[in-house]
Formats: sequence, C-alpha cells, structure tokens
Amino acid sequence: MDRKRIVKGVIATVLAVSCIVSTAFAAQPSDFKDYDPNAWYAEAAEFVVTNNIMAGTDAGTLEMNRTITRAEFVSLLDRLFMTYNKADLSKYTDMERTQWFYDNIAMGLQMGTIAGTSDTTITPNGYLTREMVITILARTLALEDGTVADLAKFKDSNSVSQWAIPTVAAFARDGRVHGYNDGTLKPTQYITRGETAQLLMNCFHTLSSSTDIKNTTDDNIFLLRSGKDTNITGSRFNDTLILATGMAESDVFIRNTHINRMVCWGASDVWFYPGCTANELVISRTDGPCIIHWLGDKDSMPKFIFRPGSDSNSKVVDKDGNQLLPKDDNNNNNSSGNGGGGHVDRNVVYFDPQNGQSVTSKKIDENGLVQPIETPTKQGYVFGGWYEDKKGTSRFIFTNKATAGMTLYAKWFTQAEWDVIQDMNDTVSSATFRIQAETDILATIGQDSIPCSIRSDASNQKNLNVKLVRTDTDEVVAEIANLTPGTTATTMSLVGTMPAYGNYNAKLVVTPEGETSSQEIDAMLYVAYAWDRG
Repeated sequence: MDRKRIVKGVIATVLAVSCIVSTAFAAQPSDFKDYDPNAWYAEAAEFVVTNNIMAGTDAGTLEMNRTITRAEFVSLLDRLFMTYNKADLSKYTDMERTQWFYDNIAMGLQMGTIAGTSDTTITPNGYLTREMVITILARTLALEDGTVADLAKFKDSNSVSQWAIPTVAAFARDGRVHGYNDGTLKPTQYITRGETAQLLMNCFHTLSSSTDIKNTTDDNIFLLRSGKDTNITGSRFNDTLILATGMAESDVFIRNTHINRMVCWGASDVWFYPGCTANELVISRTDGPCIIHWLGDKDSMPKFIFRPGSDSNSKVVDKDGNQLLPKDDNNNNNSSGNGGGGHVDRNVVYFDPQNGQSVTSKKIDENGLVQPIETPTKQGYVFGGWYEDKKGTSRFIFTNKATAGMTLYAKWFTQAEWDVIQDMNDTVSSATFRIQAETDILATIGQDSIPCSIRSDASNQKNLNVKLVRTDTDEVVAEIANLTPGTTATTMSLVGTMPAYGNYNAKLVVTPEGETSSQEIDAMLYVAYAWDRG
C-alpha cells in the first residue's frame, strides 16, 4: 500500500513528573578530575556544580557522558527545588532505606514529579530517555500545550512518542531544547548526565535565595527558593516565576510587579497588592495549601489554574477573604455561592462558546478527563472545535487529562474559511482511479454519519469503496460504498463504534470495486463529543 502522507496526532501523555537534588558541599567543576573546561557541557557543569545541584561520584568524577538513572535525576530535582516532605515508600519492594537515594525518591513522589513503574516498584536504577526527562521538566513548569507543528524543526520529529508530544513540543516551542547539530532531537535515546545538566541550565538559569527582590527584570525562568518570607517589589518577570517547594510555609508579598506566569510549588500565602499585574498563576503545591490573595481590582485578575494533585485546600481569595473563581479571558470573573464570595470548584473545566452565550462547565471524571458540552452553534459560522486559547491556536486534546479551572474556547469559521479547510486534501491515484480526500475529519454532528469531503475524479473507470479505519485498533469506523466517478461524498456512514471524544489517528482505505489491492491516505479523526447510538 502506498503511504501518501502521515498526519501525526497528539495522544494523552501518561508520564509522571519529578523535582529534586542532593550534594553535600559547594564545589567547583575543576574539583573533579574528569572535568573538561573545553567540553560542550562545560558551562552546564559549572551551573549544576556551583549551585549544589549535581554532586560527583565517590571516585571524585562527574561522569557527564554516562547515562543518568531515575534516582540520580530525582535527586537533582530534589536539590534544585529544595524539596523536604517525603511520601511513604513502604509498598515499594525494590529499594532499601539504606540506599543513598531513598529519601530523594520519597520527596519526588510526594511532590508528584515521579511515579512508580508498577504498584510495587520504582526502578531507581532504570534509565531515562530524553523525552522522559523533558516531560518531567515541562511539568515542573506547567508546560503541556505543545503541538506537532512545534516539532517541525527537528528531522526526527516523527520519533517523538505520542504521549510526549504536548510536553516535548512545548519545550521546543519555547526554545528550552535545541537538539543536535545534525537537526535531530533523538527523543527516545537515553539521556546523559551532561545533557541533563544542559536542560536544567536552559530551564532554571536564574536561581535566587533572596528574601528582598527589588527592581529586578528577568527574561528567564526565575526560581525563588529562599525558604523564608520574601518581598518582591517593582520587578518584572517576563518568562516564569517559580516558587520552589522549599518555600514551604513561607509567605510571599508582591507589590508593583508584573508576572507573566507564576508556578507555585511552595509558599503558604502569596499576596498580590494593588498595582500588580499577571497573566497566569498556576497552583501546584502538593504538601499543603497555597492561598493566593488578590487584593487589587477583580477585573485585572489573571487566569488561575489548579493542577491535578495540588492540595485541595488551595484557593484564591479577595481582600475580604471571599473565595474567587478562576477568570476567563473575557475579564468576566464568575462567582457563585453565598455571601458574595465565589467558591472555587477545583473539579470542573469551563467552556466558553464565544457565540454570545454564557460560559458553562463540565465535571472532570475520576480518570482526570472531561467530556465536551454539546456542540454549540453560531449563526453564519461553522464550529471548529475546542481550544485552550481564545485565538484558537492550540486545540485541546480530550484524551489528555484536563486541568481543573481551565477555560476552553470554541473556534468558529466562516463558510468560506471552512470551504478552504475542506479543500486541504491529499490525492492518491493508480491506473484505475484518482481520489482526493480530506485528511482531517471533524465529527461533530449526526448519529449515523460523519461529515467528510472525498471526491472521485471524473476520469475514473471504477466505483470506489472507502473506509475510515482507526490505526490503533484497525476498527472500521465509517465507510462509503460505491463512490461513482465524478462525484463527491460529503458524509460517511457510521458502521462501527464511534470512539469517545478526542483525537484519533486514522486512515482512509480506498479500494476499487472488484479489486483487492487498496491504497491509503493517513488522516486524523477529531471527535468533538460522544454520542449514544443505542
């Protein structure tokens, strides 16, 4: 069978995250006998060594070219984030309390940045691939919104595992991973200690233990890990401000400061005084509540995101202590409940239809997934799916886990725009037929058929049978029987079980009538919402 085009899909990612490190003393790279100041990793080695993130071996070496283990990586993140709370490891049978990494694993598990490889194993000496490490780091930064298009600069972008696409792509988009000189990323290759150090430096170039930050402008990720009450005044953080786990029960007081994004892994109370601005605040703390005090104008509130696994008592309150709901990007700060204060529902996703109708919400299920609301309508427009941003650049993948409090936005196309989209198709041909077909199929309406655009060329000599097949299960979802030459099919009859809401790799199998040889067009099936055919 001929393969004319491959359309890569984004599938749910199932990797856990981690963050930590350990070393006994502050050292210099030159203290280690295998350190090469001319090596490609020299600057990264200086960063991790002088900041007490990476310790050497008992032999007095750094071993930057050696593959890093899960335990070593967790210990690096442990030190970086100054994690201190420990999870119970009693059910895991492949570790002993006497091993050097035992406490590091316990802290990483508490933070939610590492998970077991089974119900009873951690596999501390197992190796990590480059895409695994990138995914873990991306989740410490709350970056899981990348798309296939963001990977286009890498020659081997098709090698990125489906589960890793949202995180690896987000890293590539933001310039935090650059790949190799030959233009490849090598996502499934085991990562070395030197490569890990480079990624850590790329991500956390600015580390601060100051308790009084004034008139600071930083374009990098700024990791605050003072561990004490901290004042931030007259500053600007253009990338991401992270409150490290080690901030623990301390308070952070923010005045006359702009923050693009803040990720709160630590801190008990964060106070935003009038005059502050922010775009997005992410609450990730797992070992206690993080209370955001928004004391300024409610119309200037940022978007708040409560990540799965964060402490259930975390909340956002106004100057009077009333709880506030997360805001949508229309500056409508919805509130509900009694006595004027809204109640933060941590288990819902908000849907903004952007058609003049009200924002509605859906509960996140026990698996961390959310089912879309019924497809909205807008006079004179065609619905184009749900997106994580108002402009419609990042499609939400419903097979991915949802983030409580997030807002999804409907995307609308004019009929002319939609016609252009439907004209973006692939062509396959043989001696007996030629067919053009839409490669992105959006199933949004109807119980017995799904819309499509499949055209048989008038010069064809035979009728065609076309089947839509899921590539993961080989199940025939829909089909067109006896498509005659010179006609265009706008619907496909549903013959199999419509998959649940989400995005699915599929293929169109084209078979001339009376023949056994077929050709395929790779496609993507988008299911906007599930329906019951019974």
